[in-house]
Amino acid sequence: MIKIKCLGASHEVGRSGFAINYENSDVLLDYGVKIGKDAMEYPMHPDSIIKHIILSHSHLDHCGMIPWLFQKYRPTVYLTAPSLDIAEILWEDSLKIAKIEGNQLPFSKQNIQDVFGAMNIVNYKQKIQIAENISFELFDAGHIIGSAITKLQLGKKSLIYTGDYKLEESSLHQGADIDIDNPNYLIIESTYGDRDHPKRKDVEKEFIENVNLILENGGSVILPAFAVGRSQE
Repeated sequence: MIKIKCLGASHEVGRSGFAINYENSDVLLDYGVKIGKDAMEYPMHPDSIIKHIILSHSHLDHCGMIPWLFQKYRPTVYLTAPSLDIAEILWEDSLKIAKIEGNQLPFSKQNIQDVFGAMNIVNYKQKIQIAENISFELFDAGHIIGSAITKLQLGKKSLIYTGDYKLEESSLHQGADIDIDNPNYLIIESTYGDRDHPKRKDVEKEFIENVNLILENGGSVILPAFAVGRSQE
């Protein structure tokens, strides 16, 4: 029997975490935070001992609470190489910002360093066996560098967890690799699922024209954007 429990990111953006139980083995898909105006919000605690975490990508709303969870359960963490590099930067940056703002996070810099002994780097389309009847593969999600869609094999059943994904090609990424067999269960990101987006090339063309117009008239352009992913584009 497969049990799925949402620990966060249900009817909200942030604090993603999905606990999967199969044959007395527990796998956690992401474990993030929700960054509010005044303080961070955290996902619910798992009901059982987590032995494995599969990280979709290193934005804090998907990975921000892993250092805390590692103190409690000492799980193995599976992720891509770029996600590992970015996660370390963002975890330490969140500590720095919390200190500046006078807040206290539930983990320390030492806790961050402790996690790295349990990190397992996984390549796309590399099959990893984590229990007798549980394995998984990662596929390029096209969201940010290192982002991954997870296909989890649970006995004869399969589950796909998309994490954040992007189908359309961008300046930095190809669209998501969705050449995956149909699953029995699907956990899908749906933040922008209720709206239609204009074509990316049309938006880029309009954006460049507006920037050039401002500069030609002696103005300055300030572009606020998320630090990881959108700023690089």
